[in-house]
Amino acid sequence: MQRRLPLGESQIDSQNDLWITSYADLISAILAVLVLFVSFSKIDVEKMDTVMRVMNNEQQCPTLSDIKQQIATSASIDKVDKHLNMSIDNEGLTISYDSAALFDSGSAELKKSLLTPFDSVMKIVADVGHQRYIDIAGHTDDVKPKTGSNWSLSAQRALAMQEYLKKFGLPNEGLRLTAYADTLPKTDINGLKGELKEKARRDNRRVNILIRTLKKDVNC
Repeated sequence: MQRRLPLGESQIDSQNDLWITSYADLISAILAVLVLFVSFSKIDVEKMDTVMRVMNNEQQCPTLSDIKQQIATSASIDKVDKHLNMSIDNEGLTISYDSAALFDSGSAELKKSLLTPFDSVMKIVADVGHQRYIDIAGHTDDVKPKTGSNWSLSAQRALAMQEYLKKFGLPNEGLRLTAYADTLPKTDINGLKGELKEKARRDNRRVNILIRTLKKDVNC
């Protein structure tokens, strides 16, 4: 009968390492599947709201559609609905203004007189800020400012809008300021000349407000 020789230390270590290798391969495969799931999925903000309301035991929190309708009603009463643009997508409810340039080219000074007609809308946004995460996004035209960059200019414009909303009670918690410079123009200026080009630049000097998902442990 053939006798099995004892294993050397190197052989024992090699066999002990086999399970580690197999375990690592399994984890890598699981992570790869999860990455595929995430890459093929899209977050639906309205469905996420439903989940958050259930988790928080709060069924009375207004949905993004409810907020959009409330703003639209208020804007109609104040006769500014034609100058207000709203849309809901996977990121949330975006609010933008279509009246006139809120800023002069190269300036971060907010023309508050142009926003006064929208004060009732601003109050709604500020109130919603206690329940939901909000982004304020600053944008510029394609003209380089005399000092600094369009990146810093767009950040300053977002900050100017935040300061304006603070007088209506917008909280700092859950608020995010973003700056896009001239990378996301509302109106493409390519091929435009004269007054059409200047109008496009006025359209691009703006601040958008994005109302996002419900905050954790929110009380509506």
